Amino acid sequence: ELSKVKEFAFAKPQGAFYLMLDVSKTGLDGDEFTKHAMASAGVVVCPGSGFGPAGKNYVRICYASTPDKLREGCRRLKMAAENLP
Repeated sequence: ELSKVKEFAFAKPQGAFYLMLDVSKTGLDGDEFTKHAMASAGVVVCPGSGFGPAGKNYVRICYASTPDKLREGCRRLKMAAENLP
């Protein structure tokens, strides 16, 4: 679902339980997008800046959850990308 959102880019995970999502095409950095996603769509992601300077334009998504919750989270992230400030 996230690959359908033009503002998002990511590499397919190779066995991890998390995804680093590049949000730079939104015009926000990871810290800003994290706040925006929570405020506008009620979804929580972790800013990539917490993992070092290279993570500035990323958010980290943990997908150790149920398929239904993951679909809902993706729906909300898409909503956040569509409703940018």
